[in-house]
Amino acid sequence: MNQLITKLSALLIIQAIIFTALYFYNKQDGDTFQSKPLFEVSSADVTKIVIVDGSEQSEAAKNSIALVKSGAQWRLPDHNNLPVNEQKINTVIEQLTSLQSTWPTATTSGSHSRFEVSSDKYQRKVTLFKGDKLLNEVYLGTAPGFRQVHLRKKDADNVYSVKLNTFDFPVKADDW
Repeated sequence: MNQLITKLSALLIIQAIIFTALYFYNKQDGDTFQSKPLFEVSSADVTKIVIVDGSEQSEAAKNSIALVKSGAQWRLPDHNNLPVNEQKINTVIEQLTSLQSTWPTATTSGSHSRFEVSSDKYQRKVTLFKGDKLLNEVYLGTAPGFRQVHLRKKDADNVYSVKLNTFDFPVKADDW
């Protein structure tokens, strides 16, 4: 019996040495995730934002709002060119442009409708322009937690959970 315990102990020690050697041999510096900006856009580049509500309406009846920077002032061109709350618009732009990529929540196109970030099923679609040039378009969907929302960039399959609120992107002029 003592001889069996000695052999099994030796086998356990050999396995531990092999495991440790393989673990450190396979571990590389590139295994760590490097966070990078989700958008290649600075807040100073954005001169127009279009926000579309994705509620269960027909495409023609969807609520939307456009915010345009005229000189140094943001305005609502579809609402008698009324001024926009500067602090609110600057906060929204800064939140969007400073987002960092994280591990994706999902990476397949089949997950888009589940997280409500597909081109035909979304909670908000936010489009950023510099003049007439499209900078970026994102879909905001379901909320996985407090002050979080699922986000997908147009023409990409990755869905991210980011620190944003859908209600920070209203489509009513009174909210701006």
